[in-house]
Amino acid sequence: SGVAEQGCMFQTPPPAGAESASIWVVTRHHPETFEVEMYKVTPGHTVGKLEITLMPNGSSGTHAQISYEFTSLGSPGDEFLRAFTAPWYEAFMQGWQDAMNHYFDTGELLTP
Repeated sequence: SGVAEQGCMFQTPPPAGAESASIWVVTRHHPETFEVEMYKVTPGHTVGKLEITLMPNGSSGTHAQISYEFTSLGSPGDEFLRAFTAPWYEAFMQGWQDAMNHYFDTGELLTP
């Protein structure tokens, strides 16, 4: 349908070091509690689980709790997991925050 909903499946281009597109499956989607869970399978690379929960933060803000878990499916996945350090994750999450805030402020995607 093109709509984010439970059971939705879509693909994205391969991440660095992967040869195949990534396949995403939304396994939990609860708009009323602001929760979503999805799995990302990149053949020969990794299987990842992404969980997002939104909560009020003051009178006009939102706090997003985002967590990832990954399992390697091959040598490229092993390399990815070795690089998945706390500093890397903090920088990755800062990129998420910057992109989301830009979109909310302007209504436009942040371009690299």
